[in-house]
Amino acid sequence: MLLVLVNGMPKPAPGVSADLQASLERTGPTTVNVLVDHVGGEDLFDSDTVIVITVNSTALTYNVSTGLSGQTTFAVGKQWRVNVPLAVSPDTR
Repeated sequence: MLLVLVNGMPKPAPGVSADLQASLERTGPTTVNVLVDHVGGEDLFDSDTVIVITVNSTALTYNVSTGLSGQTTFAVGKQWRVNVPLAVSPDTR
């Protein structure tokens, strides 16, 4: 299960939104990368955005810059990518 959410942050201004598409890329029998494509909407900034990945009951929290090789703005057309440091079973989608 892949869960991306923003928690504990102030609500965005009216009309601010981003369209994201997330997927898993298998790199081995139990290893994966999580890919998130920014396909529309507003830029997301490192200072006020977190990405939470949950594997079973373990939550991993990342900043925007973690998956963008240090860049601090997640804009349309960019792909956020991170290797999950936990085993992910083959039946996980």
